[in-house]
Amino acid sequence: MKRITIALMLILLVSSVWATGKTETVTQNGGFPGTLTLGVQGGDRQAGFDKNGKFIPEDERSDDLMYWRDLILAGFPYNVEIRNYAADSTTIKLDADIAGGDAPDVYWDYLGRVNKYANSKYAVPINLTFEELDDYLPSSLIPVMKDGELYALPGTFWAAIMVVNKTLIESVGLGNILADRSWTISEYLMVVDTVQQKYGDEYYGYVLFAAGTGGDYWSSFGWMSAFGAKLYDNGKIVVDSEEGIKALEFMQLMNESGIAMPGAAGLDYKANLSAMVNGNVVAAGNSSNIAFTPLELKDGSGFIEAYIMEWPRAPGITEVPVAVGPDAGMVFASTQHELESKELLRYINSTKVQQMICKANGRFASRKSIGNVVKNNPAWITATDIINRNGTFDTGVGLEKYSEVRNLWPPTLQAIFTGELTVTEAIKRFKDEGTAILED
Repeated sequence: MKRITIALMLILLVSSVWATGKTETVTQNGGFPGTLTLGVQGGDRQAGFDKNGKFIPEDERSDDLMYWRDLILAGFPYNVEIRNYAADSTTIKLDADIAGGDAPDVYWDYLGRVNKYANSKYAVPINLTFEELDDYLPSSLIPVMKDGELYALPGTFWAAIMVVNKTLIESVGLGNILADRSWTISEYLMVVDTVQQKYGDEYYGYVLFAAGTGGDYWSSFGWMSAFGAKLYDNGKIVVDSEEGIKALEFMQLMNESGIAMPGAAGLDYKANLSAMVNGNVVAAGNSSNIAFTPLELKDGSGFIEAYIMEWPRAPGITEVPVAVGPDAGMVFASTQHELESKELLRYINSTKVQQMICKANGRFASRKSIGNVVKNNPAWITATDIINRNGTFDTGVGLEKYSEVRNLWPPTLQAIFTGELTVTEAIKRFKDEGTAILED
């Protein structure tokens, strides 16, 4: 891998926003007399929180405090024109500007869209100092690297963590297993078996689902981590490894043995999100917020405590990376102001900005220097600690053709869960079809 040396950065929590239909210019006093262009999803918008990360009710928001102009770019010394891209969650408008020779200097968005351009064809390689490199979670840089070159910087992200029904597990006398938030596959299976022996076969260990890509990061990716498997490595599909086969064979076992909720091939993420409030599932994928306060059961019979855990570890596995959805920023190679654009990227991905976004939106940081900025949310602190210990799982969001390849994964799981194909056959089909897409 090439040595990474000098730096830049950028960050924005990209929530879904409506197009404003207008161009906004941030004017500052600085040594650069020109104007940089920054493309972001939906353009600028009224800020939903203030500089201290305090929430602003919708009816109190105004154009006197704009998200990009007044919060993210506050203090930046150059003029910045904020362009509206991806308001429809597509890259159509940006593609048109690129074709017309008018790409922005810097682009910030969800990595699932930035990935299309964060490569040698469109982007300026990014060099980090050793200090900067040390401040990033190493795994957060992997999706934005191509053949040893860094083409974008990861910002904050949402995370798909495992939650368990602690109340249910304690009811069968096994709450001690949860003490350090880490457990093995054997311990997990013992918990599920004990629960089913006491409460019956309509209690399950997990909700596997494969009806579509929605929420796929909650279904299978944690189990891939549990066995040390990867889906991708340096832009190539590597799920056909020994670890990948073992992970999928274990998911097949869960599906066939009744550990997983029945009908996995036809279930979607909604069944997964209902797992805790239905009270009959040991563990499920979810966000950390579900573990913030006690959950009332759907039938009104009481409350349960949703408790954050690492995914169970197979023998020999010491880290179980967490699937995440990062924002990212890049500098277009067509820029006439490369140095200033890099300054802009660095500025809006600074520790200060990441801290503000994490505090205001409960996002997770790609930089270690962020610290504990959500002090009133123990669930966020726990999830952050798990991410920092285990790193992040590469879901493929950095692939140039991420969406196309992602669409092949549910049919792969469906083929396994229905018995249409063996694990080896399903993996081969996924790799063959996915590789054809990536090499096209």
